[in-house]
Amino acid sequence: MKALINEYRISENEDQLSQTTRAIRRNLLIVSSLVILLTTEKITIQPTFGLDLSSPEAKGAIAIVVLYKLITFLVCFTIDYRSWNAKKKITKHTFKEKNIANYLTNLTLLDQSIQFANEPISSNNTEKTLLKKHSLKIASLIQSSQERTEQYNSELQKFSKSIENTNILQSIRIWILDLCLPVAVALPALYRSVGDISVFLKALFC
Repeated sequence: MKALINEYRISENEDQLSQTTRAIRRNLLIVSSLVILLTTEKITIQPTFGLDLSSPEAKGAIAIVVLYKLITFLVCFTIDYRSWNAKKKITKHTFKEKNIANYLTNLTLLDQSIQFANEPISSNNTEKTLLKKHSLKIASLIQSSQERTEQYNSELQKFSKSIENTNILQSIRIWILDLCLPVAVALPALYRSVGDISVFLKALFC
């Protein structure tokens, strides 16, 4: 049961985004910041190795990379979040099923032990006499197991309450830091580069 609770805790607190999605997010922030830097009028960048990043063609090409990274990030974010949410629900459902099954098993064994203890026996049935002698002890062990199960349930309820507070912080991180921040940087970069994208496409295809 403890292992199952630990599994439930891990599923609630694990990172929602894969390493691939986080790498795409990081690259999106870097490229978007570069485009914003290049499209700022007061900042001039000297040509390096014959490449003028301040030219409209160069800024348009980088802006297209931003658009590609933005679309890829949104797709990967959606896939990762839905997968994480589904896994969390499955783990929670599995925990409840196993917990109910364990509870019913304990009740069944306890009922059988009590019935066996109350059965009349003959004096020459020494094996059954010995079993009956220990049946109450077995029932006591089963009751102890049931008490531990109820204790685990109590621990889980306390944990669920603490998870609710954690989920608030998780939601802030997921929706604001992980999603809104890179999008908020990428969209202005694309908006400021619309003209440069047109220049680049004309130079590329004309």
